[in-house]
Amino acid sequence: MRAPQTRKFWTEVETEALIRYIGEKGISWSKILIEDLEGVKNGAGDIIKPGDKIFQARCCKGGSYADMSLQSRSHAQLTLRDRAQNIKVDWLRYMIPFCVANLLTIMPF
Repeated sequence: MRAPQTRKFWTEVETEALIRYIGEKGISWSKILIEDLEGVKNGAGDIIKPGDKIFQARCCKGGSYADMSLQSRSHAQLTLRDRAQNIKVDWLRYMIPFCVANLLTIMPF
């Protein structure tokens, strides 16, 4: 019998790295994983240092992208995609009410 799964929450570093990678690479999840698992080439401020492998512990259990099975690669890419969707939903939840409130102050009915 398998042990129950536990949810691993995304850290601020992982979220910032994903946003940065999407800005640079677009939504090519395999390219994002490959570049990250080779080690971050350019740091991003105080959070992300050059050489960091941000998604290694989350996605490939310490190995490299080449060592991952096809199923593991697909699962890792889905993990990144799902997190990106959640970031977008959170952003929209915050920004739409904020924008509507600003519009109402500018153009009251």
